[in-house]
Amino acid sequence: KELRHAIDAAERARGKLSAKYMREVTVSGAIPVISTLRTLLSSGDKIRRVDGIFSVSMSYIMYRISPPPRNSECGLFDEKMTGGAFKAEADLGDACSFSEALKEAVSLHLMETDPEHDLSNEYTARMMMILAKELGFDSSLSLE
Repeated sequence: KELRHAIDAAERARGKLSAKYMREVTVSGAIPVISTLRTLLSSGDKIRRVDGIFSVSMSYIMYRISPPPRNSECGLFDEKMTGGAFKAEADLGDACSFSEALKEAVSLHLMETDPEHDLSNEYTARMMMILAKELGFDSSLSLE
């Protein structure tokens, strides 16, 4: 509830597009998800579902624990299809343990300052609340 009230206060004080309230950088690594939602809604479209990978850190950890089969071929395909513009240099190797993947994610700065926020999905829950607010579903939501 505190987060919802803080967002509401920032909107009232400065407006939704103000520097104090820059939601676009708080959702999906600054991919323009919110402006895309606004465009869809203003054109008359209805959003029925939002799904995807909402946590870069958890995505990385799950990828390292269980990499997709024939993963190395993906980079080679991209390199071939882009005429060499994309170089298939990154090969993370075989699967590793959760603790090793977590250490890697921390060293790559993919985690919040306190990894507990990522591991508990607190960050993802906050981001989903921001998206719900944009879609008008926030009145009864909380992080509890």
